[in-house]
Amino acid sequence: MRKIRLLPGMKFMSGSVLYRPGDILPDTADTLDLVRQKKAEYVGGADEGNSPALSAETESYEIKNVRTLEYLAKERDIDIPRGTNKAGIIALLKAWDIEHAGGDGNEGAD
Repeated sequence: MRKIRLLPGMKFMSGSVLYRPGDILPDTADTLDLVRQKKAEYVGGADEGNSPALSAETESYEIKNVRTLEYLAKERDIDIPRGTNKAGIIALLKAWDIEHAGGDGNEGAD
């Protein structure tokens, strides 16, 4: 089963449950529409190693709020020093992405 995460700035009501940014949504027709509208994204599962999704996520760090960025860092086991601002968290996330992507940014080196 695919996991769908609600993007920052969005709330979604399914049944009697209110989902907030970063929450994992059930895989339903309504949530698939949210993905098509770019209000939610696929995470984990078979789509996890997809490099276009990785590059889209790194480009969207700037539009995410600090709480969501902290959540993403926690998912990746990144330690955030006390007092780090949003730009610092983004830098840590991008550095982690480059380190774990295996050659991201060296497209002409093939």
